[in-house]
Order: sequence, then C-alpha cells, then structure tokens
Amino acid sequence: MELREIWLRTQPEWFYKALPYIYLASGVATILVLRNKMAVFSGVMLISAGAIVWFMRTASRRRAREVSRHASSTRKGRSR
Repeated sequence: MELREIWLRTQPEWFYKALPYIYLASGVATILVLRNKMAVFSGVMLISAGAIVWFMRTASRRRAREVSRHASSTRKGRSR
C-alpha cells in the first residue's frame, strides 16, 4: 500500500482537496498579520507550497484525462 493511499484513507476528502487553499490563505494571513521579515519569508513559503501543490494536482488531472481519452479512443479503434 502506498503512502498516498494510506493518507487518503485516514484523512477526509474535503481536507485533502482544501490543502492548497489552506496553504495560500495561511501564507497571506501570516504576511498581513505579523509584518516582519521572518513572517514574510514564512508566508511566501506557504504561498509557494500551495501554488506548487495546486499546479501538481492540475497537471496530474490533465495527464490522467489525456491518458483516459487516449485509452478510450484506442479501444474504440480496436472494436471496429
């Protein structure tokens, strides 16, 4: 069993889907509330982490959609 499967089984789906937005919101809040150099650095890191997770998930979904589309068109071509 992969680590990701274990994570998904133990965490609620809504939490998993919300993580990038939680990172982004936490980063912005950290920068706005604390207003010092370390807070800005931490906030930028949180925003970056949220953006990276969001980008990776989007790219993964896009690839999965393309693979699925390719597989279905290949199956249709074979049945003719």
